[in-house]
Amino acid sequence: MKEKLTSFFRKFSLIHRFAKNFYWKTLGFKAKILGTKGEEKKWGKRHLGLGSDWGEEEKDWVKSYWDFRNHPHRQILVEKISQYSPSTILEIGSNCGPNLYLLSQKFPKAKMVGIDINEEAVKIGNKLFAESGVSNVKLLVNKADELEQFSNKSFDIVFTDALLMYIGSDKIENILKEILRIVKKSSSFA
Repeated sequence: MKEKLTSFFRKFSLIHRFAKNFYWKTLGFKAKILGTKGEEKKWGKRHLGLGSDWGEEEKDWVKSYWDFRNHPHRQILVEKISQYSPSTILEIGSNCGPNLYLLSQKFPKAKMVGIDINEEAVKIGNKLFAESGVSNVKLLVNKADELEQFSNKSFDIVFTDALLMYIGSDKIENILKEILRIVKKSSSFA
């Protein structure tokens, strides 16, 4: 349905531009009213939205995300992080861990932790790591603004991949302060 509407609106560029602007302004307005809670709810339960881009079945949505681990943008992350020769890495918003999988191949002795709000992604991701023989990555269910469990300067690298755009103004400043508190060498926000 979404593709049909997009195709229809693209035929009429002025209408398409108006609809696109209206859509993004509506999302911005929603974010101002609800803050980050709306996004947390959506991402925490996204696997329940059958028929979404995550696949028709629970296993499919994680599998499609896991299979997406060879996307070129992930190589850029790995190259950038590799410059710091990390021994400890934290990814905030890791889903099932495709970025951490690639990093575990490059740094098999590094301790890696991924946190994500989606319980199913974490559960299935940990299973996929075990099946792949990767033992230096652990995924945990956690929100981006709940980093108290990590002590000061506890990770060489802390990074996100397309997470911060979903964080509202109600939480962004605190999250960035917490990231800077727990990182030793570098933080990257993609």
